[in-house]
Amino acid sequence: MSQKGKYLEKQIEKLINAVIARGYWGQKNHPNRLFDGTYLEGEPFDYYIMTDRVKWAFDTKECAGTSFPIKKKEITQTNNLLHVQRCGFEAFFLVLFGRKLCRFDVNQVVDALEHGRKSLKPEEGKEFDYRRVLE
Repeated sequence: MSQKGKYLEKQIEKLINAVIARGYWGQKNHPNRLFDGTYLEGEPFDYYIMTDRVKWAFDTKECAGTSFPIKKKEITQTNNLLHVQRCGFEAFFLVLFGRKLCRFDVNQVVDALEHGRKSLKPEEGKEFDYRRVLE
């Protein structure tokens, strides 16, 4: 049984292994820690995937509720994703609501924040099949 809240991450790890096996690149970012494991700061966002067809930078979330809450951590990740978007990456959040996987582009998150919103609903995202990178 997988750890609660880690299903999507396990699927992305499998995807990254398949991408690398095909000669491309993907990686998971990790928090900055001291040699003894002491936490210093979080990762800028979760993942990169690069092939001849896509350049993705994204963070993953699993939501048990009816909306994706945009908290302080997500605001920091949004700012980091904006930087890599300027470098030509598609930058987004992948949010799993039960069995529905939604993509929220970083600009959509910025727009919500600029309008004083603190969450996004699944119907506002685009349904997403991350396996299409393997086509």
